[in-house]
This record gives sequence, structure tokens and C-alpha cells, in this order.
Amino acid sequence: MRFLRRILPLACLWLLFSTELFSQTLKKGYLTYIHQAAELGWQEYPGVIANWKKNVSPKLLWGYD
Repeated sequence: MRFLRRILPLACLWLLFSTELFSQTLKKGYLTYIHQAAELGWQEYPGVIANWKKNVSPKLLWGYD
């Protein structure tokens, strides 16, 4: 029992810190994701603007139905 009382809290702390360490997103991975999302947005931008210009109705308030 005495051994279990000493080891159990240490084991719980080890599990807590080890799972927290591996669950964090690395800065490099985060920056890569942001860069890819921005590139995709810029690739789709001309089509989005062309579609908006084609479908906008300036007679209505703010140009939307």
C-alpha cells in the first residue's frame, strides 16, 4: 500500500504532462497550415469576386436579396 501511495501520484503527473506535451501544435505546423490556407484563399479570390459581381443586385439594399 505504501508503495502504491507514492507511485500513483507520480504516475498521474507523468500521464498529465506527457499527454499535454504531445497534444500541442508545433509552431512550424501551425505556420504551414496558415500559409496553405492563405494560398488557397488567394487562388479562389478571383472566382469569388467574379461570382459576386455577376450575382449582385445594386437596386436592393447592400446588393443582396
